[in-house]
Amino acid sequence: METDAVAAIHINHRQMTSEFAKYDRLKLAGVDALGAYLQAKNEGMDRITATRMLRKVYELDLMAAKTEIVRGDAGGLTLSEYQENLLPALKAAFQDCK
Repeated sequence: METDAVAAIHINHRQMTSEFAKYDRLKLAGVDALGAYLQAKNEGMDRITATRMLRKVYELDLMAAKTEIVRGDAGGLTLSEYQENLLPALKAAFQDCK
């Protein structure tokens, strides 16, 4: 695991060329992945670009990045809770197809 000083050096180096330099600085300031996503969303960043940002800046795998995006879009629900909330609507929609 990197020390804070080593992480800061890596972040400072990336800032020179990173399209996500702003989010590198947020991370260095202690903002977590969810907070960075919410900031990006408020600034109009689309989900695909936000996924790339979370993966690059926060070094998340695809599933973890998607989980943060769902939490941000669903008011803090976990991915499982969000999917469980979809179930009644899906059941009702399929009942209408019969």
